[in-house]
Amino acid sequence: MTLRSMIDDMFEAIDERHFDVLTDLFTPDCRYERPGYAPICGADALLHFYRHERVISKGKHLINDFVEDGRRAVATGSFEGVLRDGSSAKVNFADLYVIDDSRIAERRTYFFTPVI
Repeated sequence: MTLRSMIDDMFEAIDERHFDVLTDLFTPDCRYERPGYAPICGADALLHFYRHERVISKGKHLINDFVEDGRRAVATGSFEGVLRDGSSAKVNFADLYVIDDSRIAERRTYFFTPVI
């Protein structure tokens, strides 16, 4: 599996709410950082986040650019969907990845929204 296909599979699993697939794509001791949340550490915590904490109800990710260099990759793209409160969401993002043993060990997400 290529690194790009792994990231495509990750977004497909998230968008289709097939969260159990993530355990095949992330290391057991993975770390995920995203704005507004404490770091999510470990595969169990990652699954809990997607099932119970994430404010997004449904939506679709689209990757626009993807660059990889050995164990590291960056994906930029957009997300459009619906939040749990019924409001719509549309945001651009950038993700940084670190790969270990053909699985995602670290993921860090940045959102492009007005803050300052």
